[in-house]
Amino acid sequence: MNRKNTWVITGGAGFIGSHLTRKLANLGENVRVVDNFSTGRAEALADVADKIELIKADIRSQDDLLSAFEGVDFVLHHAALASVPLSVEFPQETHEVNVQGTQNVLEAALQAKVKRVVFASSCAVYGDGSSMPYKETTTPRPNSPYAESKLLGEKLCLQFAKKGLETVVLRYFNVFGPGQKADSSYAAVISKFIELAKTGHPLTIEWDGLQSRDFIHVQDIVQANLLAIHRLDSGEIYNVASGNSVSLLQVADTLDKVSGKKLERVFLPKRKTDIRRSSADISKITQIGFSPSITLKEGLSSQIIK
Repeated sequence: MNRKNTWVITGGAGFIGSHLTRKLANLGENVRVVDNFSTGRAEALADVADKIELIKADIRSQDDLLSAFEGVDFVLHHAALASVPLSVEFPQETHEVNVQGTQNVLEAALQAKVKRVVFASSCAVYGDGSSMPYKETTTPRPNSPYAESKLLGEKLCLQFAKKGLETVVLRYFNVFGPGQKADSSYAAVISKFIELAKTGHPLTIEWDGLQSRDFIHVQDIVQANLLAIHRLDSGEIYNVASGNSVSLLQVADTLDKVSGKKLERVFLPKRKTDIRRSSADISKITQIGFSPSITLKEGLSSQIIK
């Protein structure tokens, strides 16, 4: 009988983390969720609660991590203060969680002899560059404390790879899917749109709606994480996206189609940290087996009640 691996998922009660937790738990793996529940919710894991170990801990505490990482094979590091506008309001806390917290995770993993750490980074590190689609070799131009913190986290991962800890950096583009919060001023655009569409409210669009993003479904993020553990090269950075960039107006039009309604649009002023375009070159990760499986339309359809 094959030995099951033991995994730690930091931020495992959050949006992406809960999907990773559920997938691994249902595969029969040993899963420890490390979360301080500042944004994550234990209820998000209710369906697998009897299959996992839930540890309330903060990645800013080295002692918490050393205990949680004992006997662990793999770490999927997703705990973060994960919002550009929130990071502008709270830059110091963003640094403490996203940079110092990541260093703590890496140091604890090295000490615990963890086999590999996957770090959830972000396309925000690219900023508002002119050369698109973004390749992993594109020079980062971070324009927010959040983006800066993720870039520093990446650098830490690459440094620890040289110390003998296998690390893989995944730069997520705009992730969407079930379980994403819509009840916050910092919520992602698709989760907001879906909630507004379900309740019959107008879609609120910052700026002119022509800004484009590369949306990737959370189930494809799960796929990328498993690939990162088993097949991707240590000490490397990989874009994780669909490879297709669409405008917010196109997202709204797609919602019209899948909901069967013509949803009103209301335009709001541009936010200071908004970027015009974001588009990913995903050839590096697709060459090693990654294949986005859920289109924007399919993902929206599965979440909309007509």
